[in-house]
Amino acid sequence: MSETQRRRETILEMVREENIATQTEFREKLSKRGFETTQTTVSRDIRALNLSKVSGRYAVPTQSDGEISKLKGRILKLLPAGPYMAVVHTTLGYASSVAVVLDAAEDDDLTGTIAGDDTVFAAFNSKEQRDRWMNHLKDQVF
Repeated sequence: MSETQRRRETILEMVREENIATQTEFREKLSKRGFETTQTTVSRDIRALNLSKVSGRYAVPTQSDGEISKLKGRILKLLPAGPYMAVVHTTLGYASSVAVVLDAAEDDDLTGTIAGDDTVFAAFNSKEQRDRWMNHLKDQVF
């Protein structure tokens, strides 16, 4: 996992566990966890992770089909990978934020995701679940 991916995963953990209201707070808390960053980097990470401010603090937005449809332009390709996996190719640097949206949608067909820089692996319990999920996602983003 790259430094950027580790930092962004850490940011997501922080947002879920703590109340963070400013980018300065992000920088301070990241520093305590071993990530020396600039304000510009934190700003880019916030944008890439699709974080928003809710009641004065950063939050992972709640997702719905409306949120999934906002992935248009971020998802480039969607391919099956065996009966229990799908591969989602994204624009460079957006796989983590795409995975967050997909996971937060709480689709019963999707078991979970793993994200790299521009690729998301999505896991399923059956081929039928994978196919149904892929068709639904295609309808939303292509």
